[in-house]
Amino acid sequence: NGMCNRTFWPLYHDAIRPPEFHRAWWGAYQEVNLRFAKAAARAAKAGDLVWVHDYHLQLAPTLIREQLKSARIGFFLHTPFPPEELFAWLPWRASVLKGMLGADVVGFQTFENAQNFSRLARRYAGAEGTDTELQFEGRRIRVMSYPISIDAAEFQEIASRPKVIAEARAIRNRLDPRRALMLSVDRLDYTKGIDVRLRAIEESLQRKLLSVDTMV
Repeated sequence: NGMCNRTFWPLYHDAIRPPEFHRAWWGAYQEVNLRFAKAAARAAKAGDLVWVHDYHLQLAPTLIREQLKSARIGFFLHTPFPPEELFAWLPWRASVLKGMLGADVVGFQTFENAQNFSRLARRYAGAEGTDTELQFEGRRIRVMSYPISIDAAEFQEIASRPKVIAEARAIRNRLDPRRALMLSVDRLDYTKGIDVRLRAIEESLQRKLLSVDTMV
């Protein structure tokens, strides 16, 4: 609830809300990362591949490498990675970057996010190299983008099944076929733009009413 939800989350999402910075939160974040790293090192064998996921465990790659030097380590960030003018707000920016640089491969959703990381690693962590390959403490780190999404073809296939079509038709009949139906499933989080979508629906309805009045 502290470092992850009230520091990294807003900071990594373009500071939609002001991030908070507290030393006590940072201390807890370090401790949790160390616990995960120790557990991974106990479970892994020499030469194993260890995957670390997301902003909750950005220090873990280096902490794992310190205990299991022969491990192959990958890290993937499931959120955006901010540009320099935002990431520079973080008092512990060098520690976070060095933690991620413990991986052999650092992955992001977009190429722009990967560029942001590489540029920041060169500026604040002493890494050298390009936007896609860095050298740090005698190791080579690949910095790549791996966009992920739903399996659109599978969803299309499911939607085309007769049983699904029949169920959808039954739902529409129960709700009245003349009504417009809009469905959205999201977490109640400020980054989801729910308030913006509601205003867009309001404006759409207002435009429709204006159009009807004009025709009348």
